[in-house]
Amino acid sequence: MNESADTRFKFLADASQLLSSSLDYETTLSNVAHLSVPVCADWCAIDILEDGGNIRRLAVVHTDNRKTALAFELFDKYPPQLSDNHGLALVMKTGAPQFYPDIPDELLVSTARDEKHLAIIRSLGMKSAIIMPMKVHGKILGAISFTFAESDRRYRSKDLDFVFELASRAALAMENSRLFTEARQAVASEKHSAAVLNTLLMSAPVAFAFLDCNLRYVRVNNAFEKMCGKKQEQILGTTFGSLFSKEVQDLGLDLHTVMEERRPLLNVPVHGESPACAGGLVHSLASYFPIISEDDVIGVGVLIYDITDQKQLEQKLREQARINEKLHEVGSALTAELKLDRIVQSVTDAATELSGAQFGAFFYNVLKEDGESYTLYCISGVPREKFSRFPMPRNTRIFAPTFKGEGIVRIGDVTKDPNFGQNEPYYGMPAGHLPVRSYLAVPVISRSGEVLGGLFFGHEKPDMFTESAERLVAGLAPQAAIAIDNARLFDAANISSARLQSQLNFTDALTQSLGEGICAFDRNRKVVFVNPATVRLLGWEHSELIGKDLAEIFPPDLSSITVWDAILNNEQMIKGENTFVRKDGSSFPASYLATPFVENRVVQGIVVTLRDITETRRIQDELQRSREELERRVVERTVNLTAANQELEAFSYSVSHDLRSPLRSVDGFSQALLEDYADQLDDIGKDALQRIRLASQKMGRIIDDLLNLSKLTRAQMRTERIHISEMARIILEELKASDRDRQVQIIIQENLFAYGDSSLLRIALENLLSNAWKFTTKQANARIVFGSERIQGELVYFVQDNGAGFNMEYIGKLFGAFQRLHQAHEFSGTGIGLATVRRIIHRHGGRIWAESEVGQGAKFSFTLPPLHHEKEIPR
Repeated sequence: MNESADTRFKFLADASQLLSSSLDYETTLSNVAHLSVPVCADWCAIDILEDGGNIRRLAVVHTDNRKTALAFELFDKYPPQLSDNHGLALVMKTGAPQFYPDIPDELLVSTARDEKHLAIIRSLGMKSAIIMPMKVHGKILGAISFTFAESDRRYRSKDLDFVFELASRAALAMENSRLFTEARQAVASEKHSAAVLNTLLMSAPVAFAFLDCNLRYVRVNNAFEKMCGKKQEQILGTTFGSLFSKEVQDLGLDLHTVMEERRPLLNVPVHGESPACAGGLVHSLASYFPIISEDDVIGVGVLIYDITDQKQLEQKLREQARINEKLHEVGSALTAELKLDRIVQSVTDAATELSGAQFGAFFYNVLKEDGESYTLYCISGVPREKFSRFPMPRNTRIFAPTFKGEGIVRIGDVTKDPNFGQNEPYYGMPAGHLPVRSYLAVPVISRSGEVLGGLFFGHEKPDMFTESAERLVAGLAPQAAIAIDNARLFDAANISSARLQSQLNFTDALTQSLGEGICAFDRNRKVVFVNPATVRLLGWEHSELIGKDLAEIFPPDLSSITVWDAILNNEQMIKGENTFVRKDGSSFPASYLATPFVENRVVQGIVVTLRDITETRRIQDELQRSREELERRVVERTVNLTAANQELEAFSYSVSHDLRSPLRSVDGFSQALLEDYADQLDDIGKDALQRIRLASQKMGRIIDDLLNLSKLTRAQMRTERIHISEMARIILEELKASDRDRQVQIIIQENLFAYGDSSLLRIALENLLSNAWKFTTKQANARIVFGSERIQGELVYFVQDNGAGFNMEYIGKLFGAFQRLHQAHEFSGTGIGLATVRRIIHRHGGRIWAESEVGQGAKFSFTLPPLHHEKEIPR
């Protein structure tokens, strides 16, 4: 071919766009064949190596449509055999390209199988050809054949690199399609049974191992044995630190953190000498997952993915010429690498070098497991610190076309572009930003059309980016998109595997540790699974139970055909209690639940859970006896309480009658002496009679207070919602009306409500507010406050004044009956008011307490039950 390097690069860029446009690799490869003719060949054939060694012709494109059919006819009638030692068969067998700069007739004669075969070959007029294998990870996926026939063009040795690059990109697209299919299958495999998962793990080419909480190996698969160069019996029971001591030391791995934080440690790169082959170097990506069962971490799962082949391929590609070397390096890196930050850094470095940029950046979107997106970036050509203090690019007029995926932007001098400097707050480049004159930006777009990010390049000189540079970066962008998609798919597969493994461990731990018996039957009523609890309950050995018929171990009401049909055909759940018989003939009561086992919308069998209720029934019997005993005691206590109340009422009547009568006599006769014999008494006698009257009147008030306190204990409570702010206002207005000469500042919090007995709460509030009114009489600027506050989430009501206060040393006497903390000549009262308040608050299930300082007033706080079924009233 005589095409220029720019033409080749443009062709590769266009081919990459086609290959990344769809996951249907057969369609995209066919499109590439059409793109190749007549630019790269007079006719192009693409063949696929299928499982089993068969070769399938995927596409043929010829400049002459009549010969396209002839090429298919040649393949159909004389398909290549892997036993052939020439042409396509040899390429598929060895993975080495076949190069025919000239095709003489002698070569056609030597390869023809018969005269008719030779005639068809000659009619195609082949003059020069290249057959290039499509390989990835050392695996041969197929081959691309370029042929010159009608034209006078010939292939030269330098064309091999170009065709190799095209074949590599085609193989990468096929591998990406395979990865996508495998990832989708990995998600679907979550629904598979434990047996299928176990087989998958043991036969998987990726190394798996499971560690217990002490980081000792309890299970490994075949790939893990091969990787370690040890047998399973040599590995099990050993610790992770003893087997991989160097990695633990070099990488600072702490798997206890994985278990404690319950977060996986993903894609840890491990490099070093192979334990299985002394002197051999291996490269791996290791991931560590916490294994959770019943919300407890029971160990760590280890997944090690060998990427040695990919790393070796990278090394080989770096030995190519400058541009080809860099293209091969990036292609290989993207094929092998599954860690997103490495992918974007590799693309950015290569694109910066190939474009001739002074510096480049890749801004890309990352999706977390919860679906949230955030933007990261990598830098090439300058230290990251040069950009670390600047904000992320926004959808300004310059950046918007790239972030929206509208196309490539190449500007000779960005400072002269009309869109430059049109956005707040910088109106151009921020102070201290690297100088940019030449500007190139290429969007990176996924096959789904999602804009994954953008490649941005700059140079301090104008007009530095050519069309060739643009095409090179444009060719890299689809590869970057494929690699980023691969990384996402790999992460999705890892997450699915971790979820599947967690589900398996949870199921195993659950069924093995449950105290309830679990028994599974197939559609033929045969036992297919029992857990240890079932073995203990029924007294049979595990091996004896497997295969038994339902009727052999379960009572008739559960094993009848009617019940069985109801579960299998109507998908009903049957539950109940019955007596079950053990193998030795003994019996026990049990509750059971029989449910259909459905898979793929078809009932496959029945699962029955059993619970021994012997202890439950014993407890129920004891509970019934306890209830009967309690009812007897309640009746007894009620009789005694009724008698006590009757005695208390009789005592109250006696106090009211028998004590009041003598007191009235004492008071009456004292008054009569003062009125009838006042002229015969001196002042001392009159004072003595007056004192007798005052004492008898005080005793009467004490008797009244005692009776009222007694009534508070016996009165029936009627609870309701009370506007307690309004109740406090009415009481204080009555106090003001009784002493209109006093000036008192009254503060009442609005819209306070309470739940309780209206009559009792009014008595309590009257006592508290009356005390506040009384103990502020000697205060010139008296103040009384009724309000509420929240203390540790609880609503607390309070009455506060700035009156006489009291000494907190005597707080223990404050709420006792007839306890006074002030002299009678200072403040009147019998000392029973606060005892009454406490009894009312306690009857409501609340608490009351006080805080005070002598001369600084007092604050009485109390709680009441919360408002039931009511919205909280705004304060």
